[in-house]
Amino acid sequence: MPSPMEENSHPVADGTASTRRRSQGLASCETVERPWCFSSYDDRPAHFYQPVTWDDARARRDVFGDIIDLLRQRDFDIVEKDDDFTYMAATDGRLMNVELEFLESDDVVTVRITPTDNAASASGLFSKPSRAEAESTVARLLTDARMIPVPILRNRKRVLGVFESPFDSFGPEPPPFDEAIDDAL
Repeated sequence: MPSPMEENSHPVADGTASTRRRSQGLASCETVERPWCFSSYDDRPAHFYQPVTWDDARARRDVFGDIIDLLRQRDFDIVEKDDDFTYMAATDGRLMNVELEFLESDDVVTVRITPTDNAASASGLFSKPSRAEAESTVARLLTDARMIPVPILRNRKRVLGVFESPFDSFGPEPPPFDEAIDDAL
């Protein structure tokens, strides 16, 4: 039986696997070689997805169940879910894989969204995956689940004053991925 520090590889419908570790949360987007990726654990502006929470009296089990029901209504397949209501992975098989992690002892949910192999290899003007479509689908899902964004304060430094640009700094970037360290854990 793997220890909590060992990698939990969760296969998704397109044959890829998440790299979640119970002790570290969801993976960042650094190692994703796909057209786009969003993660609550990646502070780079192009990849950051704001964590969410719920502010009503629902228990974690109820929120977890509500999200699973909403995913199924939207034709997502639930690929993995923990019995302790802390993690789930789902895919729509067409555009995206979605991972949600409910932080222990907290009402915060972190999110990771990656394109499926089908979306990543799509070609043609009308078949290319839409990063905006994926982001808005997940935003609607979380809104329908009565989730609200968690305010995140970041060390934002804009190069062009009031306008955002690719040259802006949003605080420290995540550390580089090191397979040797990763394998040692």
